[in-house]
Amino acid sequence: MKGGLTAPGLIGAKCFDRWHDLRLADVVAYIQAAMPQEHEFYVSTDSARAIVALMLQESRVPPGHEPLPTDVKIQRNILITRPPLVR
Repeated sequence: MKGGLTAPGLIGAKCFDRWHDLRLADVVAYIQAAMPQEHEFYVSTDSARAIVALMLQESRVPPGHEPLPTDVKIQRNILITRPPLVR
């Protein structure tokens, strides 16, 4: 998840550099679009949401009181922001 020569980092600062100011629904949709249904590594909507949850968890985003919503309308209301700077 930290990335490498052929894959971008999915956690920490690299995650926020790429996804800040976007909606949760955008990230889920991107993950699905990157692997079309006919591709052997296609992921379902539920799997894409679970991947985003893991990315956020590994990026040390504090967990909420409920799992990430399955409703796309609610996902569109969740903004991904950079964590505050610790001084």
